[in-house]
This record gives sequence, C-alpha cells and structure tokens, in this order.
Amino acid sequence: MNGFLAVASNFVRDLALFERRVEAFNRELQQALGETERFERFRDLSVTVRSDISQLGAMKLLRHMQEVHSGKSAASALFTTPEGELPGEDEAALIRSFRDILPADGVLRVNLHEQVRLECSLIENGKRRLIRNEEDFRAVSSNGNTALITAMFLMGFVQMIRGADSPVRLTWVTDEIGRFDPNNLAAFLHTLDAHRIDVISASPSVDPALARFFPRLCIFEDTGAIATSEMASELWEGAGHGVA
Repeated sequence: MNGFLAVASNFVRDLALFERRVEAFNRELQQALGETERFERFRDLSVTVRSDISQLGAMKLLRHMQEVHSGKSAASALFTTPEGELPGEDEAALIRSFRDILPADGVLRVNLHEQVRLECSLIENGKRRLIRNEEDFRAVSSNGNTALITAMFLMGFVQMIRGADSPVRLTWVTDEIGRFDPNNLAAFLHTLDAHRIDVISASPSVDPALARFFPRLCIFEDTGAIATSEMASELWEGAGHGVA
C-alpha cells in the first residue's frame, strides 16, 4: 500500500513542478510585456500563460493520496498498519476511488501540452473582452486586431529571449497584409520597429493605402524576374522597416 501511495505522490509532485514552471514562465512574460510598447488601439491589453493542472478531475484524489503518504493529514495514521496486515476500510475506499478514475487500459495519463492555456484580456470599444480560444478570437472585431494581439504576445516572448537592451534586429514574416486596415498596419509596423523587428510580407496584390508603409516593394513576374521598387525616405510613411 505504501508503494502504491508513493507512486501517486511522485506523480502529483511532478505535475506540481510542471505547474510551477508554467507560473515562472508567465512571470517572466509579464515582466517582458511590461517593458514592451503597447498598441494604442487597445487599453489594458494583457497576455497570460497559465496551467490547467489544478483543474484536472483526478487532482483532488491524487493530492489526498499524497497527503496520506507524507503524513500531513490526520487520516495518515490509518495507513500505518503493521506489515502483512490487510488494508482497512478507509484504505480500500481510497484504492477503489482511484480505480474508478482510471481509463479502460488502467493507465492515468496527463498530456501536459493540453494543460497550458494562453489568455488575452483587453478593453475594446469600451468593453472588456477575455480571449481564451479560437472562437473568442473570431469574436474580436477584425483580423487585423487578432494579428495585433498575437504580435503583442510574440513581442513579449522575443523580449524574454533577446533581452530588452540587445541591439540585434529580427525579421518577422507575416501573413498577407491585406487583412490589415491602414491604421492597424501603421501601428503594427511602428510598434515592431520600436522593438527592432522588421517585417516581410507577401500578398497577391498590394493596396496603395498599405504599400506606402513599406520602403521596398518586390514584384515576382511570370518570367521569374523580380522587379524592386524603393521609395526615398521622405516619400514613404515610415511606420517601420519592412519589405512587401
């Protein structure tokens, strides 16, 4: 019985370690986001990474087993039986409860990848929005907005890896810029440039209202040739450095 409880205790301990590491990552992310320039379009935009380990249905039982094993609960005295003595009613009930939560193959598995959640909170048009899944993302007013929110998280992650004071410039490849409205694109490029991030994007056609934000445009012709157009710095509205 003690060996059985020890396995359960170690399992809970490993899950708790995973949860602490997610919390540590989130603290580092929050610090990096605090040093990151925000998009003016949103107020109180926050991005949080959290673990759902504590919400697992089996955790209450597993933690009780851990407490019993470590002697932290009053019930632990029930398990200090002489060697060779059969488990008591309480012990048997604990074993039956654990048996009942096991899947058909008798193995309790936890996919840690599925236990990490990314949540965004912001005030848009005077309303607070909590974004927890793809459906919530679709409810945000435009594709450009979802791209800005995603960029906010990625900028924080870049700050964690690269460091706020690093002189290194990075290049991001982004999806078709046609999904942005001009104001969103200007904010997107300006904010990324402030963090030493350049943008490369591809699109079947370029709206002049969007093209003006890029100092260099490249067109791939049917012959395989590449036509490049570069605007003088005083002619393009330098929201950032980029190539389209």
